[in-house]
Amino acid sequence: MAGYSGTPLAKKLGIREGNVVGLLGAPDGFVDLLDGLPDAVTFRTQALGTMEVIVSFHTRRSHFERRL
Repeated sequence: MAGYSGTPLAKKLGIREGNVVGLLGAPDGFVDLLDGLPDAVTFRTQALGTMEVIVSFHTRRSHFERRL
């Protein structure tokens, strides 16, 4: 695992060029934390259509279970 902490967050999340990424319940400014973001990435804030990556934020287990 040496060097893993230096890996950009976008790569850790598996975001690749041209991906559609769902950010469900993301806090304000989260996209700014995605260093190393590849080109042509599109973000959606609703679970509609096809997405290659979904990052979903929850503060309650019941909300998480409902989302699943």
